[in-house]
Amino acid sequence: MNHGPQLIFKPIRSSDIGQYRCDAQNVLRKKSVTKSIDVKYAPKTPSVTVSPSGEIEEGSSVTLSCSSDANPAAEYTWFKEHEDSVKASGQNYSITNITSELGGNYYCQAHKAIGYHNSTFLIIKVTSSSSSSSSSSSSSSSSSSHPAMVAVTTIVVLLATILLLVLLWMSHYQVLCMKTFQL
Repeated sequence: MNHGPQLIFKPIRSSDIGQYRCDAQNVLRKKSVTKSIDVKYAPKTPSVTVSPSGEIEEGSSVTLSCSSDANPAAEYTWFKEHEDSVKASGQNYSITNITSELGGNYYCQAHKAIGYHNSTFLIIKVTSSSSSSSSSSSSSSSSSSHPAMVAVTTIVVLLATILLLVLLWMSHYQVLCMKTFQL
């Protein structure tokens, strides 16, 4: 609450948006006036999401979404890294029947006449439908045995190395013993 003839916002912020009432009174009467404050500000750094998240299977669909706090509301443009052309306009960018060529880093730009901000990159990784289906069926059975196979192979190699070293030491020891007895 402010007492006095003026309410000064120094500096004005986006959080100052709202309704303000001024009450004035003297011995004769009381008067109230309400005023709205609408603060215009450039878009803040946009946040981006992808649905579905994770790796995208070739041939499926993906939707990229962008949102930013701005007044007036921001407009959105989608870009792909290292490409000059606009991919889409609007808060959401949907790609249907996606291919591996469409994978990569995407970002959106939230803009208005008073300013703009770019989002961070969204990384879209597209996997081949044939390799993911065959690898998922074969990897599910071999994924649990793979670490065990590596361990067994390592143990066998170590034992073979130890056995070879022992045999070499024994043959060297026998040669030394034979030379000692011949003297």
